[in-house]
Amino acid sequence: MRITADVVRELCDLSKLDLSPDEAERMRHDLDQILDYVEQLSAIDTRDVEPTTNVLGLTSPLRADVVAGVLPGDEAVRNAPERSATAMVVPQVKDE
Repeated sequence: MRITADVVRELCDLSKLDLSPDEAERMRHDLDQILDYVEQLSAIDTRDVEPTTNVLGLTSPLRADVVAGVLPGDEAVRNAPERSATAMVVPQVKDE
């Protein structure tokens, strides 16, 4: 058991989750199983495996990067509760 009840409580605090003691124990167990699986994967020798993002060798068709259907600025902010010219005014969320 690598995941302790204290670790689960700390993760719950960080993620703003309110789990019952039973739910926290199930979460601890599930996280421990995930780590076991990752440990198994880490043991696999992948030195001769070529990196890939698609195992089927398919490619995605690309489209032309063309600007189309753009709203005029004043129309885009028409229903905003507060605006300045063509921009929406929003409350500051980060200290400077």
